[in-house]
Amino acid sequence: MPMAKAAMQSMKAAQEFVNEELKVAEVESWIVSGASKRGWTTWMVGLAECASCVNISAIIPLVPIVPNLLQDVHRQWQSYGGWTFAFSDYTEAGIMQYLDDEIFG
Repeated sequence: MPMAKAAMQSMKAAQEFVNEELKVAEVESWIVSGASKRGWTTWMVGLAECASCVNISAIIPLVPIVPNLLQDVHRQWQSYGGWTFAFSDYTEAGIMQYLDDEIFG
């Protein structure tokens, strides 16, 4: 899990820097949070166990459960009264107009 490993190593480096170099605080544990891909990484970081890892005291993943993507995308459009900013690349490319087309089936 490269993203989880990178997250753990980043926290370890930051903790060592703050604790040993700056000496402005004593970081003892971390709370990890993220959404979407970072939400899955949050789960993976929370599962990690190793002697040299940082202490993870809590995880706050935000990974939506979307059993029916097409239905939920329509529900999102209805709720927002349009597309979310997160879809801007797709709307600018004109992809969303084909959402109900069989090409997406």
